[in-house]
Amino acid sequence: MAPPRGARVRGFRTGSEVLEPTRRDRSNWIVAGVCALAAILAFANTLGHGFVYDDALLLGEPRVQSLAAWREILTQPFFRSAANDIDVWRPAASLSFALDFTISGWFGDGAPNPPVFHVGNVLWHAAASALAGLLALRLGLSRAAALAAGLLFAVHPIHTEAVANVYQRQELLAATFGFAFLLAHRAGRGGWAGVLFLLALASKESALGFLPFALALDALLPQGARRFRPRAWIGPALALAIYLALRMQALDGVQPRPMLLENPSGTVSALERIATAARVQTLYLGLLAWPFGLSSDYSFDQIPIVSSLRDPRVLLFVGIAAVALYAAWHWRATRPRVAIAVLAYVCLFAVTSNVLFPIGTIAAERLVYAPTLAAGLLVAEALVIAAERGLGRAAWVAATAIVLAAGLASVDRNRVWADDVTLFRDQVKTAPRSAKGHLNLGIALQRAGDNEGAARALETSLAIYPDNSHTWYSLGVALYNVRAEPKRVVQAFDNALRYGPMHHDARVKLILVLLQLHAKDDARRQIEELARLAPAHPQLPELRARLAAAK
Repeated sequence: MAPPRGARVRGFRTGSEVLEPTRRDRSNWIVAGVCALAAILAFANTLGHGFVYDDALLLGEPRVQSLAAWREILTQPFFRSAANDIDVWRPAASLSFALDFTISGWFGDGAPNPPVFHVGNVLWHAAASALAGLLALRLGLSRAAALAAGLLFAVHPIHTEAVANVYQRQELLAATFGFAFLLAHRAGRGGWAGVLFLLALASKESALGFLPFALALDALLPQGARRFRPRAWIGPALALAIYLALRMQALDGVQPRPMLLENPSGTVSALERIATAARVQTLYLGLLAWPFGLSSDYSFDQIPIVSSLRDPRVLLFVGIAAVALYAAWHWRATRPRVAIAVLAYVCLFAVTSNVLFPIGTIAAERLVYAPTLAAGLLVAEALVIAAERGLGRAAWVAATAIVLAAGLASVDRNRVWADDVTLFRDQVKTAPRSAKGHLNLGIALQRAGDNEGAARALETSLAIYPDNSHTWYSLGVALYNVRAEPKRVVQAFDNALRYGPMHHDARVKLILVLLQLHAKDDARRQIEELARLAPAHPQLPELRARLAAAK
């Protein structure tokens, strides 16, 4: 016999109780604490890692290395890029990094201390995990089910990129403040909700998705007699207006544009972009359900452009979406958390899906960070259903096994992010068709002194994408260092200039090689071109002196 709605069955809450907020007591905070502890344990082995991958952006940007630059942080782009591919405004993230640089300065010789930054990332992830557990409680789940949702969020290995890569703290901050915004909004604290929503937006613009999600929560789980309370939206609305005004001023109205190497779907028709985005969603859903085969890179040409909506992977996503939307509509009254989970996924992916507009990357596991909440809520609701049918004990055993397996997978995956060479070797293994992955490995090997390995990796990258000036330049340096045939070295630097005429370092290297080959006329022409393009280049006097001294 099925239990009555609202009854407790082996630790799970069912039925109409979902419409009432869970009362606050000490045991609820135990749920948050356990989720936070699980997050720390799952990612503790990142604390000994160095700076890897995109962390170089932090080390090369003085403005985010000091709290004294807070005015510039609040009024200027996160990073200023000549290519305009990362011109975004994320002052909360910048201030967070500046704080870490300040704390790091208290230790050692003043050089950035990687453990300080990694501790920061792990703690922010712990905070987001605790809030995910509290949010699950706020949605009416029992403590056992909410704990399962929060633990899955805390230990899921798809979060490795967001936690292990210091630079990606933006995702952690946006989710932490976004979850806190939802809790404050549901508690009727409009002022705090506005402040927290502003901080989420200032961490990363994708936090905009929390606003429609909050609207969906109000519609599906009304508190009191009214579904919508206009006064509760004054704070978030004001926060959004302030954010948009400050962002527009900081970026001077300029929007970042995707590069083909990072997001080839940003260079094709809208139909092809949307079809490719649907194919990417099948990848994300697969990794959420079975997080093996993770990769730190999916750029050109690892995910080919999908040109037809009849592609099997697009049809698969359409089928999954249709089932999910039907379930959400069918159970909107009796099991609103199913609809909430579906809408959480849709809303929190809205900005980063490449469906509405192209973003900076075609796919990245860090983008799944906040949307993982949806998976946790679905698992928790599955536990509730199992409990209602008398399978609560077996369901809890299965959930425990899943959480433990996910946590161990995260610990194992974290090791890949220990250093650049380890990461990029894994990158080319998991994304063999990525030109960027082979380029990354080539540069890392070059820095490690393995120029022969670097040359092989760079040549593989160029076989996939030959139009990259920086790859040709790096190949030229590697070939020069291994004393390759001079003609190959000259050709590499020539191609670097062919695809990037303003690559002055490549032109300088080419001039030096031409002088060694006694090709004075060619060297003279390149010096004249450098003087025309960069008359104040610091190496021009030395190059002219070498030309004059050449025999």
